[in-house]
Amino acid sequence: VGALQVYNGTQWLTLTSTVAAQSSFTATGGTTLNPGNGFRYHVYTSTNPFVVSSGSITAEILVVGGGGGGGTGGGGAGGIIYSAEVPLAPGTYVATVGSAGAASGAQPASGGDGGNSSFANPGGPWTMTGYGGGGGAARSAVGRPGGSGGGDGADGNSGNFGNSSGTQPTHPVLPFTVANYGHDGGGT
Repeated sequence: VGALQVYNGTQWLTLTSTVAAQSSFTATGGTTLNPGNGFRYHVYTSTNPFVVSSGSITAEILVVGGGGGGGTGGGGAGGIIYSAEVPLAPGTYVATVGSAGAASGAQPASGGDGGNSSFANPGGPWTMTGYGGGGGAARSAVGRPGGSGGGDGADGNSGNFGNSSGTQPTHPVLPFTVANYGHDGGGT
């Protein structure tokens, strides 16, 4: 298909854009990409504002939390929240990019949790949050919970210590439909 897709348990969703390109809509923020497919993308790798100067649209927004750092077990992926129904009108929105969790560096420490990422309308008020991934476990321990849970730590003797939970939750009532994605951490 040539586009990123996510299965929501019922159907495949194509994640093709964050902002539709329309001549009456003007916005700045992040790195702007215009690939010629009728869409304009605003990609964020650090926390910065998203400013709509003119026009109103319904946009697609994808937010991914920072990944968890590894311990003996691998760090969990950041949770994802996505919507194709986000109303954007003139104003300043806040795009926050969660940092990656720190690797443990030495045993028996667990890896650090990833930071939360979000896209917020302070005047709304509403916030879409992708929760940070859980840190990977220390030796013989359970991974930390997160958007996707961190992996369990191995000890060479025993089996599964119990999977850490993926905690990318259903959001409080938002004025548009969202899909949330996260997964429990793996056992040893």
